[in-house]
Amino acid sequence: MLTWSVHPALGGVVIALEVFVVVVILGTALFGSEVISERAFRVMRWALDRPEPKSPLRLPAAED
Repeated sequence: MLTWSVHPALGGVVIALEVFVVVVILGTALFGSEVISERAFRVMRWALDRPEPKSPLRLPAAED
């Protein structure tokens, strides 16, 4: 059963909550610290069902 078919106000509340969550995640991704921003982008990739990007290759450390 769809939310708005139960009561129109309930559908409006659900949509408002979804929009609020999206705005919070986008704000965190854009204006948060580096670590928190990375986590927000991971949540967005997870929500969109996209794979994690491959990590860059690390060269072996030069021994002195």
